[in-house]
Amino acid sequence: MKHVGELFTGDQIEMLLKKSLKILLEEKKDATTAMLKPKFYSYDPETRSSTLEFPVLEWELNGNKVMHGGNIASAFDVSLGMLANVVSNNHFAPTTNLSINYIKPIHFEDSLLVTAKLTSIGHKLITLSGEGRLKSSGKIAATAMATYTIAAKLPDGSDGSSYRL
Repeated sequence: MKHVGELFTGDQIEMLLKKSLKILLEEKKDATTAMLKPKFYSYDPETRSSTLEFPVLEWELNGNKVMHGGNIASAFDVSLGMLANVVSNNHFAPTTNLSINYIKPIHFEDSLLVTAKLTSIGHKLITLSGEGRLKSSGKIAATAMATYTIAAKLPDGSDGSSYRL
């Protein structure tokens, strides 16, 4: 597989991330991703990392009035998975492993800034790391590692041509 820089420029990756996020929010309004209300925050071609912002919404709170761990995991999966899909040349790249370390609670009306960083990309696997920071203070709230498989076909058996951006 070609190096990411050989497939896309930084501007192209940023455009594809924004386009992918727009598709997820507009076409899949009832999906968990849309319910999390992610916003594009930044892309850094030098570090091969992208950041999405996830506002902490009232429905996401657990009994302790902080963001539920499952929603934090979903935010990481969306952020890391979106970058994985883009750098895989928009092949379907399902999550094969996601490991989260919860460090600080994330309170209502704050936002979680999840930065996805490409660690490695091969013929079949993509590995990314993630860092979630509180927007209010910049402190790390959670970290993650994830692996995605570069699949030739979507679960419905199609070649993914309608899925690609």
